Amino acid sequence: MHPRAVEAPFIIRKDDFYYLFVSFDQCCQSTSSTYRVMVGRSEHVTGPYVDRDDVDMMEDGGTQVTFPTERWRGPGHNAILQEESVDYIVYHAYDAENLGAPTLRIDALVWDDEGWPSIPGQG
Repeated sequence: MHPRAVEAPFIIRKDDFYYLFVSFDQCCQSTSSTYRVMVGRSEHVTGPYVDRDDVDMMEDGGTQVTFPTERWRGPGHNAILQEESVDYIVYHAYDAENLGAPTLRIDALVWDDEGWPSIPGQG
């Protein structure tokens, strides 16, 4: 597998931007997975999508959204559910406390004053 694999694109519209969420790196290696969700945004659905530092995602840009923890490894392959007042990120991660079992995760996203998403307690 390519060391910088990119897959599982998912686009949402929030306020004035389209947000492109993708998974970077290697999945399916249980607790050795390096998978993680990255995001960029654009005023146009067709892009270009840039990260928080204005780096184009086609040039290795991307603002990290999911982070591995001691327990949850390789968090990626996401979808976003937009409810009226809360946006949720739905993804999988490998549970290091359960022999690396792939596990569905659902977390609320928070949006900072500049319009970038994160998961509380991660990053």
